[in-house]
Amino acid sequence: MNRLLRILIILAFIVPITTPASADGEVVQVVLFYSPTCGHCHHVIQNVLPQLSEKHNSEEEWVFLGEPPGEETSELPPIVGLMGDVLQILFINAATPLGSELFGSALLQFEVPENRYGVPNLFIGETSLVGSVEIPELLPGLVDEALEKGGLPWPGIPGLAASIEAMISLPEPNPTVETPGEGTSTASGNPNNTTTTVDPVPASGVDFSTNNLSVREKFQLDPTGNSLSVIVLIGMVISTMMMGVRWQSQKKPKARPKLHWAVPLLALVGLIVAGYLAFIETTGSEAVCGPVGDCNTVQQSEYAFLFGVLSVGLLGMLSYIAILSAWLLDRWGSEQVADLAKAAIFLMAFIGTLFSIYLTFLEPFVIGATCAWCLTSAVVITALMLLSAKPAKAALGRLR
Repeated sequence: MNRLLRILIILAFIVPITTPASADGEVVQVVLFYSPTCGHCHHVIQNVLPQLSEKHNSEEEWVFLGEPPGEETSELPPIVGLMGDVLQILFINAATPLGSELFGSALLQFEVPENRYGVPNLFIGETSLVGSVEIPELLPGLVDEALEKGGLPWPGIPGLAASIEAMISLPEPNPTVETPGEGTSTASGNPNNTTTTVDPVPASGVDFSTNNLSVREKFQLDPTGNSLSVIVLIGMVISTMMMGVRWQSQKKPKARPKLHWAVPLLALVGLIVAGYLAFIETTGSEAVCGPVGDCNTVQQSEYAFLFGVLSVGLLGMLSYIAILSAWLLDRWGSEQVADLAKAAIFLMAFIGTLFSIYLTFLEPFVIGATCAWCLTSAVVITALMLLSAKPAKAALGRLR
């Protein structure tokens, strides 16, 4: 993103958009709607479309819509275009007001079913391709088919033509001078012992990541889902504090309190949720997110794997399996084994709650997206902590 901003800042003039055409006039024009926080969008933008463009295009030009941002801004233009001589692609940021309006118009214009309203969503002609699996599987064949028929114009999305007319070209950046041992700096000449290099446009044209967004900007990418994350986060913190206060004030009970009957049911729910998340994280499949949040962005983030190796969903599965196993030992083991099981369940639930607090904090304030499945698991593990606290303290008293 910084590289794009530097290029925009040094614009010396604005060149009206030109649309290159192939020698025989065959051009295929497609539109991709994406979100900056969508991991599957990043995959399509960085790994799928560049290969397709390299296959078909011999000439390319990058264009964009919007005023050149200031040096401190971190906002992506609402529309960025890769204009090749054969394949032309518009990248429309659905998280911007203009992008959201065009996306809604496209969904209504082509009567896209509600279960296919997510991003990445690519339109070629009147066909809508959704997801990081469907797009790479079907798009190459559709492009080849369109070229055989003489090309394909931009999808008939209301308002798109006017936006294209307002786009401007992205010219080559000024050269930079690199002095050995002194880094790289912009200069107009080429002094002795220096090497003049040109800072090129990135291979993908634009850095679509959210690394440069502020915390507020990340939160506003999904205000409804992220607000829900904050509510759950506050609830977990308050629950943990209340549990600590009660733990300190709780007297040693004379009776042997049993684990609540809801413990195994909650553990089963948690196991199902964690198993689904583990499947999504390890296979790269798209999650069914529901009406709130963006699960796929969270599951495609670096935080979905502990130390970059262990899937958080898989870790959750192992934890819930351990809790269920300890519950069985509490029911059918000896008194000492039962006490050890009660203490183990509480310890696992307590550590799991603290870890869930950390992960839930990351969603709205670092990742900029919320996973409803993750929030469900967070609520479940917190409930297990609260239900197992009293029996666990009594068991620890007897073990001492």
